[in-house]
Amino acid sequence: MSRNGGFTLIEIMVSVMLLASVAAASLKLVITAQRTLAETGERQNLLNEAEAIETGIFTGIIAGKGTSGDISWVSEIRKNEMFGEDFGKLRFGASADYSPGRFVIKWREITVTDSKKRMITLCSSVNNGESAEAGQLSSVQTEENAEKIK
Repeated sequence: MSRNGGFTLIEIMVSVMLLASVAAASLKLVITAQRTLAETGERQNLLNEAEAIETGIFTGIIAGKGTSGDISWVSEIRKNEMFGEDFGKLRFGASADYSPGRFVIKWREITVTDSKKRMITLCSSVNNGESAEAGQLSSVQTEENAEKIK
């Protein structure tokens, strides 16, 4: 029996199976990339909304809490004491008696949530006398100033 240089049925079936496997893997990769691109676009839109809300709160146009369409937001003033009683307990030598004092750091957290329950939180520093409804940028205040504000 002589062979005419063609492919056998088994060889063709193996090549078709390999081609189908590569096509299935490529299709899965394309679908995953499209899904990731859509999620990234939605996340970017939420970030843009959050930045617009932050600007509105700082300029006083938007209240610190609200809803608009499928976007809702909450703004809170947070604070944390720095250099408190536990700060520097392991100091040695002449500087062991030095206490830098306490500082209260205040910041505003704006949490924005969309209808799909995705959320993003933006943080900004707060002025010493700023209330929860107005906004201006600043840095650190001392504990004495914090007591005057209360």
